[in-house]
Amino acid sequence: MAARKLLGGLRRRGHLAVAAVIALVATLLVSGVVTAAHADPDPATAGRGRPSPTPTGSPTPPSLSPADGSYIEGTVKVAAVPAAAGDSVTELAVDGAALNATRTVGVSRLRFDVGSNSTEARYHNYVLVNGVYRSDIGDLVNERGTIEIPNEHLVKGENTIEIFAGTIQSSCGTNYDDFVLSDVGLELLGEVADGEDNPYTLSFGDGNCGSNTALLKQATLKFFVKGDPQGTTGLATDLDTTTLANGEHAITAKAASGATVKHTVTVNNAPAGRPGCCPRTARWWHAPRRSTRPCRPPAGAASRPSPSTARNPPRRPPWATVRRRSASTWARTRSTTSTTTSCSSTASASTWEAPGPAGASRSPFPPGSWCRGTTRSRS
Repeated sequence: MAARKLLGGLRRRGHLAVAAVIALVATLLVSGVVTAAHADPDPATAGRGRPSPTPTGSPTPPSLSPADGSYIEGTVKVAAVPAAAGDSVTELAVDGAALNATRTVGVSRLRFDVGSNSTEARYHNYVLVNGVYRSDIGDLVNERGTIEIPNEHLVKGENTIEIFAGTIQSSCGTNYDDFVLSDVGLELLGEVADGEDNPYTLSFGDGNCGSNTALLKQATLKFFVKGDPQGTTGLATDLDTTTLANGEHAITAKAASGATVKHTVTVNNAPAGRPGCCPRTARWWHAPRRSTRPCRPPAGAASRPSPSTARNPPRRPPWATVRRRSASTWARTRSTTSTTTSCSSTASASTWEAPGPAGASRSPFPPGSWCRGTTRSRS
């Protein structure tokens, strides 16, 4: 009996010993796994087997004006507008020299659909932004309209936009314009403002001579803006092109992200009081050129063609083509004589000739007039 008890005790102790060994091995295995999980990876295989992040595209450069390839003269507006929220324009330059530019906050856009019952400009329907900025709604029908709102009139948070139906006087008294707007939204740079509480469709007017009093005369909409409408800025300045030599120049703009844009423009200034010529349209005119719009007759110049052109319209005037001699030299040749009249706008030349036909004392360019060139010449 005593022997059986002793044997049973040994068996139980053996089981306990085996269990203890198994538990110890399991503990060591677990600790090894944990240790391996926290071990520093081999530098040679650090990224092996791990997914690589998707590369992002290059940042979008700002939009820049004047347009690439433009001919400019006098004083022109140079402006760069950011293309992405948070990526402000940091530099505006000509030929690498930074311009003294002013920061701009840009515009946001109020967009809406107009139905078949159109809005008419003569009624002066308008929107009012935060009680201070008014913009009229023009002639729109069956299209999506857009009104630009300067960002200085918008704020971070809630913005109020009111829409008013305009009036005219008619045979039945004051008459409101009848129109329907729908899907009104406010779009900012990188954000569409939250306007989910606004009605989708707005019907304005008063029916036929006030017959429908249920229509709206005014509606108030609320839009919540998360970002700062004035937080991303552009640059703009008035460039006096007379400080530059005639010919090609590079206008560049750079954003905070490093994205850049370059436009090549051609300065085409004429000496004050001398005839000017337009490379694109072959138009000539007299008087000092002070226009900020390239290739247009300056203020004070008559918009009628010269008498010689008026007598011989479209087919062929007495004088013929304007042709390009060099990057900035232009000439025209009379078809009835061998006399050549030319103007030079090169930086080195300042001689502007306008002699009349052989033996004549008056200029073929009547003061205050401008002429259009043709495509062929005959000597």
